Amino acid sequence: MIADFNPETGQLDIYNGNQAPHAHRTVYAHVAGLAEHMIRIMCNDIGGGFGNKVPIYPGYVCAIAGSIVAGKPVKWIEDRSENLMSTGFARDYVMHAEMCSKDGKITGLRVDAIADHGAFDSTAQPTKFPAGFFHICCGSYDLQAAHVKVKAVYTNKAPGGVAYRCSFRITEGVYMVERMVDALGTGDEGRPDRAAHAQLHPARPVPLRDDDRLDLRLRQLRQHHERRDGDGGL
Repeated sequence: MIADFNPETGQLDIYNGNQAPHAHRTVYAHVAGLAEHMIRIMCNDIGGGFGNKVPIYPGYVCAIAGSIVAGKPVKWIEDRSENLMSTGFARDYVMHAEMCSKDGKITGLRVDAIADHGAFDSTAQPTKFPAGFFHICCGSYDLQAAHVKVKAVYTNKAPGGVAYRCSFRITEGVYMVERMVDALGTGDEGRPDRAAHAQLHPARPVPLRDDDRLDLRLRQLRQHHERRDGDGGL
């Protein structure tokens, strides 16, 4: 991260590989007291990211503050060990789950999860980190009932809540429900429960969103058009 503040023009130039330059610019404007149009961020080739280059890390702000005070470019660097210790993380969940079935069909799911948030939240919406679990915990299965309880805890780790290689909670929720379905389909004695196996795996019918409905309708019209050799259908 290089911050270069020009005291004569009030222009702040930033060289930083990040995945959300516009969001960064807004935050820097608030922190530095500058207008957004006076902040220019050059990302260039950022290399890998997968979510870890979305947050604004303290070193970035320190570099900006240092450049404003000194009136000269300031560069923030860290070695690999420092990066590992300070970069935001995800996936640190402790999950306890129960799943029940009747006549080979899942009837209920109950989950009790502990979500490690690190020393502080790196996301602007802290509740999205654990609460997002609710949106995905049922997976593709037609569950009759599901209940999820998530406890967010603060630890001495780096800031948590990064959408690392996924959107906040999907990997955790999918892993949990697939693991439970796998265990339930195996049966109590480790033998496959064929009745359960046959009915547990088919995906549930997912309601179509408006844009999905539009896309489906357009495809139907195109097929109709191809069959009729005319534009009457469209």
